[in-house]
Amino acid sequence: MEQLLVVLSNPHDGRDDEFNDWYSYVHVRDVMRLSPGAIAVQRFRLSAAQFPGRPAPAHQYLAIYEADAHKGFTEGHADVFTPTMPISDSFRFDDMREAYYEPLAARAKVTDRSGNSDVIVERITFDAEASDFTSFYIETRFTQIMHLPGVTEGVFSRIAAEQMLKPNPDSHFLVLYRTTDPPASLQAWTALDAANPLPWPTLCGCYTPIMPRLTSEAARNPTSDEASRVHAARNQLGDRVYSSFPPELLRLLNMSAT
Repeated sequence: MEQLLVVLSNPHDGRDDEFNDWYSYVHVRDVMRLSPGAIAVQRFRLSAAQFPGRPAPAHQYLAIYEADAHKGFTEGHADVFTPTMPISDSFRFDDMREAYYEPLAARAKVTDRSGNSDVIVERITFDAEASDFTSFYIETRFTQIMHLPGVTEGVFSRIAAEQMLKPNPDSHFLVLYRTTDPPASLQAWTALDAANPLPWPTLCGCYTPIMPRLTSEAARNPTSDEASRVHAARNQLGDRVYSSFPPELLRLLNMSAT
């Protein structure tokens, strides 16, 4: 089962178009080309459909990377903040969430490799060593959610021991569900939780695709139209990039900001 790198992020105010142009046509393609073991990636935007009665998630954008191994994927970021892997200064590092996850279980009624369906993200603030919780989720909770209308796939993951950045403690476990009917899934999920209150805190949100699932092979061998689009996006960056590691990122790396 593939390992996952999940990134939740926001752009600086008013720079969404610039942020998305760089992220979809420059950054994820650089990562796919330069990272050994990279398999695929897909980006999502916060959906208009969200859980009734819950506040909307704080992060507007979601990226899900699939890889064979953490080590090679991390090594692929060696040229970050250089012309080889430029990072747009529209990207906010102060509130992003990024972590590697080890899938523990996966279920599917229908497998959507094209990535056309929405994704519901369930982030669980819980002790990663709680084996009884892991068993409960896989044997009970997973089955309940997979039976909800619209839900077609699910991957239950635990935060990995090795990380590229210092992870935030609000996502010890992360579950990704594909749904073809977000309103129906979210309404039924809300009713399920009302009837069976959960003993642990969760952060949930629904995201809709803003680009097709991109494989490493497609990134390395783009069509002529895609190559032109990528070239234009890279040129449009100009000098609107970080020239070095920003202080917010250095703190996540446990490095000195001076």
